[in-house]
Amino acid sequence: MLSLAKLIANNLYVHTWLFKIDDEFNGRGHAYLNIDQVKPLANLRKKPIQNGEQLIEQIIDILSRHLPKKVVIPMRPLYHGWAEYL
Repeated sequence: MLSLAKLIANNLYVHTWLFKIDDEFNGRGHAYLNIDQVKPLANLRKKPIQNGEQLIEQIIDILSRHLPKKVVIPMRPLYHGWAEYL
């Protein structure tokens, strides 16, 4: 989650993050997160740029609470939820 938090902190303008499992094919390993669907993350864009470490910690906290509920997994028959996808 730390890597994702760093990516989001350095690229707050990105609206959608795509996750892919390398050994799947035909889109079976895809999932995505639309930042606009996670209000606390979307609100970070409106605030002035914060300290890097503080911002990353804040994003990790937000992701740990919202990511399992907000991530979209198109192949639900294969992966029933975020924990199973991971």
